[in-house]
Amino acid sequence: ATKDPDMLAMTDPDHFIDEAKFAAQLKHENIIHVYDFGSVENTFFIVMEYLFGKDLNLILKKSAEINQNIDLENILFIISKICEGLGYAHQLKNLQGNPLNIIHRDISPHNIFITYEGQIKLIDFGIAKAASHATKTQTGIIKGKVAYMSPEQASGRHDDLDATSDVYALGAILYELLTGRPPFRSDSVIDTLLDVVQSDPQPPRAVEPNVDRELEAICLKCLEKNPKDRYASAGA
Repeated sequence: ATKDPDMLAMTDPDHFIDEAKFAAQLKHENIIHVYDFGSVENTFFIVMEYLFGKDLNLILKKSAEINQNIDLENILFIISKICEGLGYAHQLKNLQGNPLNIIHRDISPHNIFITYEGQIKLIDFGIAKAASHATKTQTGIIKGKVAYMSPEQASGRHDDLDATSDVYALGAILYELLTGRPPFRSDSVIDTLLDVVQSDPQPPRAVEPNVDRELEAICLKCLEKNPKDRYASAGA
């Protein structure tokens, strides 16, 4: 049993089938693979590949505990692989050649999985939005994890979201990997949301002086308040 509203929504058969069919279309080495879905005695299930490893959130917590940052080579490897998987999703088209306009909407360290063999996988497209979806999120309902939300998502403007919203989240993760903390972190969810919408983050080099200047510029471009000022896609 769960009180999670996202999980409770999945008890709606139409919603579950909609999400499962959508996830099954995503076939990329950096996105968790869905093999099958169905129901047994009115209980719905999704069959996905088994991943043996840890998510990036746990890795970041352990790094902080032992006071040892992830090295730059691995930071760039992780981010580049997520860009590859997300770039694929952003550009995916249906059988008629029409863009699906997929947006993950929950890019965060919790949804980046690293296997013990070194594979990088983007997981949980459960709240992703595609143009073909019958299920729509109500305006004003905020989903995802607030520290990594784009300003437009944090404001509840879901009709304004496009690939650049995911790019912002990637920038927030890159910022945390480089500095050891997310760009905005307040004592309350509301304060964090306000900072995301209204404030500019400290430049990474102001937090960690050893950050490369070019990498800082890439990170800050992802974190621009205006979506038009960010990279147009994860592929870019």
